[in-house]
Amino acid sequence: MRKSRILQLLLFSLLSFSFHQAVAQSSSIKGRINNEKGEPLVGATVSVKGKGSTVTTREDGRFVINAMSKDVLVITSIGYETREVAIDNQTDFAISLTTRASTMNEVIVVGYGSQNRRDITGSIARIDKTVLSSVPVSSFDAAMQGRAAGVQVIQSTGMAGAGAQIRIRGVGSITSGGEPLYVIDGIPIAANSGQTLGAINENPLASINTNDIESIEILKDASAAAIYGSRGANGVILITTKRGTKGKPKINFSSRLSLVNITRRLDMLNSQEFITLYKEAVANDYKFNPTGAPASLALPGNIPEATALRTDTDWQDATTHTGLSSFNDLSVSMGNNKLRGYFGLSYVDEKSFLVNDNFKRSSARLNLDYSPFTFLKVGANLSFSYTDQNHIPVGFDGGYGRAVSNALPYFPIYNDTGALYRFPVSTNPVAEINNRTRKTRGQRSLASLFTDINILKELTVRIEGNLDYSHNEVYALTTRVLATSPSASKNRRYLTNWNGKALVNYAMNIKNIHRLKFMVGSEILKNVSQSNTRNVTFVAGQEDWLFNNPVLPLEINANGTPNTNNRYTVNNPSEYSFLSYFGRVNYTLKDRYMLTGTIRADGSSRFGTNNKFGTFPALSAGWILTEENFMKKYKAISYLKLKAGYGLTGNAEIGNYAQWGLTNNANTLLYNSMQYFTISSLANPNLRWETTAKTDLGIEYGFLNNRITGEVSYYVNNSKDLFQSVSTSTSTGYGSILGNVGKLRNKGIEFSINSKNIVKKNFTWNTNFNISRNTNKVLDIGTAGPDALGGNGDTRVIVGKPIGSNYLVRTLYIDPADGLPVYEMLDAAKQVAGTTKVYNTQRDRQVVGHPYPDVIGGIDNRFTWKSFDFGFFGTFQIGGNIFDDAEKFQMNSIGAWNLRAKALTRWQKPGDITSVPRLSMGLGGLERTRNTTEFLHDASYFRLKTISLGYNLPKSLVKYALLSGARLSFSATNIFTISSYDGDPEVFRDAGSAQARNLSPNVSYLTPPQSRSYTIQLNLNF
Repeated sequence: MRKSRILQLLLFSLLSFSFHQAVAQSSSIKGRINNEKGEPLVGATVSVKGKGSTVTTREDGRFVINAMSKDVLVITSIGYETREVAIDNQTDFAISLTTRASTMNEVIVVGYGSQNRRDITGSIARIDKTVLSSVPVSSFDAAMQGRAAGVQVIQSTGMAGAGAQIRIRGVGSITSGGEPLYVIDGIPIAANSGQTLGAINENPLASINTNDIESIEILKDASAAAIYGSRGANGVILITTKRGTKGKPKINFSSRLSLVNITRRLDMLNSQEFITLYKEAVANDYKFNPTGAPASLALPGNIPEATALRTDTDWQDATTHTGLSSFNDLSVSMGNNKLRGYFGLSYVDEKSFLVNDNFKRSSARLNLDYSPFTFLKVGANLSFSYTDQNHIPVGFDGGYGRAVSNALPYFPIYNDTGALYRFPVSTNPVAEINNRTRKTRGQRSLASLFTDINILKELTVRIEGNLDYSHNEVYALTTRVLATSPSASKNRRYLTNWNGKALVNYAMNIKNIHRLKFMVGSEILKNVSQSNTRNVTFVAGQEDWLFNNPVLPLEINANGTPNTNNRYTVNNPSEYSFLSYFGRVNYTLKDRYMLTGTIRADGSSRFGTNNKFGTFPALSAGWILTEENFMKKYKAISYLKLKAGYGLTGNAEIGNYAQWGLTNNANTLLYNSMQYFTISSLANPNLRWETTAKTDLGIEYGFLNNRITGEVSYYVNNSKDLFQSVSTSTSTGYGSILGNVGKLRNKGIEFSINSKNIVKKNFTWNTNFNISRNTNKVLDIGTAGPDALGGNGDTRVIVGKPIGSNYLVRTLYIDPADGLPVYEMLDAAKQVAGTTKVYNTQRDRQVVGHPYPDVIGGIDNRFTWKSFDFGFFGTFQIGGNIFDDAEKFQMNSIGAWNLRAKALTRWQKPGDITSVPRLSMGLGGLERTRNTTEFLHDASYFRLKTISLGYNLPKSLVKYALLSGARLSFSATNIFTISSYDGDPEVFRDAGSAQARNLSPNVSYLTPPQSRSYTIQLNLNF
């Protein structure tokens, strides 16, 4: 009996164990994989250790897998540390992975998605929020300078709200826009391509708050940029703003104050020096041309010499001061499993070193992500900014530009009654900046609404709608102080730029050997701009800004005719549209071989009926050598990846109606008492995109456990079908139409290195360095001659030379016998035929110097010691030339202009050895206004851009103020510049067209220099 019971118990135990095993084998284990921030990880691999069962996480980070209770789950994801978790009878897991300490594994934003850097086969540079926050600027584009290899960022001026010119791997067009495409959270925004106000280029990017930006990715090659097709030839800059994170509300507040002054003042003549040199110039002309020049000449304005010597005005001092700027930012980030949000507020009040020059911006941003179900997420990116900017006259427009040109030092600022002195010749710069100025008040809204739907765990769909809307009002006023008929104008400009897109993403993972990602999409875009203008002439003493609602003259006179003193004009709207289809395939084999293919078809209203659509494909590949067994023995090499790519991108930045034949429908054209129309331009149905074929080779490297990382790239960009005016048959009655003629090439090499020099518990030292070289060469411009395509300061487009080459007469030396310049003389074949003292531009002009630097780069060093951090950042360029288009007047046009102090070293008597010719009023055999190499300078410089010192307050002190962190810092910008050039070597020519911006990259003309700032900043975290 007892044996029978024992046998029954054994059988029951065996059955129970078998049943338990069966149940264990069929258990369904589920869970969610997150990163350190609590964000879901998509595509993470979950496998059962020692078995073949493997799944990948969905869009929400969730997974389901069959396993037994005794099994161990292995979770891997590229860029994260592998983690093993014992099941131990649990059925629902929340697992967090930590990021690997390697920049090779960071997530990079790419066109219409994101990728791990390890999988990227294109050339993409990344600038994160820590870099952007280290430079106290009002516009984010200025903070990019020197941070990425192959990206040239030239700060325009030191004026408030000023922008920058950005060139990615050189200039790829002659007459079309050369700026990159900017995309903010998927919204391709309308940026500037040469619009000016007075002598200064407007900066629409200043409406965007730098503190809201999480990262900036710069797409440089075709593999990265071809997904943007016809707008990717000049590169693409992707701006990603901050989003909410899971957890309790995190509040950040920062406030900084900056003192701003001028970096470089021009050394100009004082009154005594001016009078001495003026009299000498008159005497020289009489000496060398006694029959054609007077023996004496009154001072400009007929001011007696004794009176003139009683005044010595420093006009630079009168138009500059120390500006005080403030920047304040507040942001809140919070979220849970379903709802996450980021909210930011910002206020900027920036005053530059120029009197009355200021920029104000108020902005707000709200980014939301809501996941009501595991398969659905909806979100919004909303921002609004209001800007108020006072534009003072500068450059050729007056103000500071006049202070260093034709404002003579013996003219006073005020007369004896205290009123602003009215110059007998030219205009008082102080009067100009107070009585002829412009104000811009702008509102800009960026809005994006999107929905992500997880149809299957591998299949997601995104539907997105975006809007970029701006309304700007530009007010201009000239008072009775400067004009007998004071006038004002108000220009209203409205821009509506919207696009919608639909994307489908599908991911496959086959046995952890093959990983594929497919993306297809379609996008539609429309851009509409409208404007109207009111021009008013006031009665002296009644003038006012139009936004103050002054009493205006009637629009219609009593006799029914229009009143020219109050004219209101509504301009015709201008619009363009795009329709696009695109796709991308990413394939990874064994986590070491990568292949990426993209294609985009763009249709645009800007092009002819025969070429409405263009196709832009790209293919690239990568190979991670360090995953191969034969590389394992090289312990010092942590990471090594080879990559190569080729593809096509386009440029569509031309006028909206260039392809159409246009008529002039002005109602004033009458023939035999009947209205008629005229043809103003001919149609070109064959007009198509500019196309750039881009080839890129690169090596990404890491040494010593990735203590040293970086990249080396070589590229060749061949552009063709350039936009140019093409001659037409004389029978048409028109000289030319816009066509596709011309080829050019940019090629170069880039090198970057990031080094963790010292990594200790209480002390670290990191260095980031980049350097790049680009060469530009025009290959073909059709039948156009040297003067057909020109820019400011005698720059030209000539086959075999860079775009915008300086086309000047070469000055060899100053003749010690008579003080005249000796020029190199050329023959009809443009070969050297001797020397001459006769200035002959048609005969002797030649390509001289180089408009672009040989190399550009930047170096950044960061140190930390306990709670302190210290850093300095410098930018540099080597080689290239600057043509100072104002210096030819500031060294020669005495009387009409004041001169630079360098004129004191001029030739005075036979035997003098100098580089400055004798002074002349233009009547003694010396051409005063001449474009020669006398005003061509070496453009090399090194600028200590930023230096900073910060201190993180101890947590033991901070907690009493209910803070989670506090930081106090001091920084200074543009500390010093090493350069042989007298002016500011960072040249940005004010230009009102894309062609002028492309062709005059190294020409300066009375442009205000950069500013130097000293900033103290407080950061508080709650």
